[in-house]
Amino acid sequence: MPRSDSRPEPRTTVIGWQGYTVSVPEDWTIGAIGGDRMEGYLRIDGTDMPRMEIKWFDRKGPVGIEEVVGNYLRDLHRKRRRRDPEVTTKRDTRLLGRRKGGRRQLESFHWTDGDRQAHGAAWQCAHCERVSIVQVLGRADEGLEEEARELLLAVADHPEDGWVTWATYGLQCEIPEEFVLDGQKLMAGLIDLNFKLETEQIAVMRWGMADVALGDKDLKTWAQKELAGRLKSWECTFEELEFNGHPAIAITGEPALFQARVRRFVLHCLRRPYGSNVRSLIWHCQPGKKLYAVECIVDDSRLELPAEICQRLICHS
Repeated sequence: MPRSDSRPEPRTTVIGWQGYTVSVPEDWTIGAIGGDRMEGYLRIDGTDMPRMEIKWFDRKGPVGIEEVVGNYLRDLHRKRRRRDPEVTTKRDTRLLGRRKGGRRQLESFHWTDGDRQAHGAAWQCAHCERVSIVQVLGRADEGLEEEARELLLAVADHPEDGWVTWATYGLQCEIPEEFVLDGQKLMAGLIDLNFKLETEQIAVMRWGMADVALGDKDLKTWAQKELAGRLKSWECTFEELEFNGHPAIAITGEPALFQARVRRFVLHCLRRPYGSNVRSLIWHCQPGKKLYAVECIVDDSRLELPAEICQRLICHS
């Protein structure tokens, strides 16, 4: 049924992880993560239950999707415990076309197990060659098919422009594709995503409830204390400025240890990149009532990268 002009469009949010992005209802959040870019798992939860799951693994060359789906549905039966409801499965449901948007050998499926159901699909990306198994979950009495179709069609399984979108709990940033996730903290008061490429590093952080975090400190004093442990091996300067209308602190630094300076000199003579420069920006997003930081340790050839990451980060609507 067409939406009436008087009815507002449902609010949505972007979830981005390990090269996958999808727009989902605003109150859905990441519930579980595992693995890395080559093989992993992402679960997105609604307010009442898990609502979406994405599993992936990387393969070079074509993969038999019929076998992938068959193995996945057999696992549902195998993992069923004695007192669990029977699992009913259906293959090749034609929920999506066989080939859709560069997806090889796409096959849709459906299963129920008592009070739950899922519509899903599996495919291999013709561009990145990752194999994806994606399903949308709901209660057995829900009319789930149309929502599942829209969500499955909306899933992007690789970046288009060399920048990977990372988005969760209201934080949305973009990181160059060559950097890999090296660690994360996903907490109510702090989101901290860390990325690495050999000796170069990127960290994107967001603190909630900025006024509580700052307390009676000004932004510069707070930044010097908050980042003291992270920057103890660097000689840094802190400069107050404005970033996109927000009060901000720019941090620049170089290695404090003699050994690090020698290593930088040697690697540069060998024309090899070395993370020898701190370039960071911390700002107070007053409309969003949050604090953000982009902290980069980069080679001389990448000094402009931190500024581009900051510009690509969405701190408030």
